[in-house]
Amino acid sequence: MKRSVIALLSVLLVSGFMAPTVRAATNRVEPFKLATMAYQGFFSDQGIDGHAQLISSLENRQVDAEDVVRAAIERGLLDRESLNDEQYLRFVALQLDRLTVR
Repeated sequence: MKRSVIALLSVLLVSGFMAPTVRAATNRVEPFKLATMAYQGFFSDQGIDGHAQLISSLENRQVDAEDVVRAAIERGLLDRESLNDEQYLRFVALQLDRLTVR
């Protein structure tokens, strides 16, 4: 009985520490999906046009990964910490660059 109580408390304690991590991970839009949403014009209300206008803006360096991430933050898709995640920004930039390859 004592072992069962200790095991149960251990599981509850560990799950309590892991819950915030899982919650934060689920609030992350994959870079490919974010670039696709930008291309489809999902962020037009935030000033980022879609389709050919997005391609042109990317090629002329008028829009970059940070702009798209900021737009996603404004739409409530990402948390503000995403702007500080250099790896995430690099992956978003890579996906946006792939849109401009012909």
